[in-house]
Amino acid sequence: MTQQKAWQSKLDSYGKAKAELRVKDFEDAEAVAQELFSITQQGVVLQGAENPALVIYALGKNLKKAKELSEITDPVKFAFAVAKLEKDLKVTNRKAAPPPEKIVSGTGRSSGAVDSTLERLRAEAEKTGNMTKVIQYKAQKRASK
Repeated sequence: MTQQKAWQSKLDSYGKAKAELRVKDFEDAEAVAQELFSITQQGVVLQGAENPALVIYALGKNLKKAKELSEITDPVKFAFAVAKLEKDLKVTNRKAAPPPEKIVSGTGRSSGAVDSTLERLRAEAEKTGNMTKVIQYKAQKRASK
């Protein structure tokens, strides 16, 4: 009866650790691990790993490593392989992307204000091919400064 309570306690702490990982695709990773590992191997991970939820998630996301471990049929060797793997696991929470930069806008005129008369004269000169009025207007503007 005591062993059953201890096992249930392990299952409960696993469920809690699962929720604390806060990853959206944990169920998918867990399903992969359950499919690849025997009941004995799953029990070894649950009993032996410090954070079994993290180990299951990591193995569920790394199919190559999970298949490699699933082929170890000796429970003791399997346990040591999982322990070695767990030692190398790191949990990194991804930071949310910073908010986009705000574009500063204003209602004032830009420093390179557009001279509508000059623009009109240039458009007219493009049509006619005669730049005389544009040149005269620019000379007039320079003289007035």
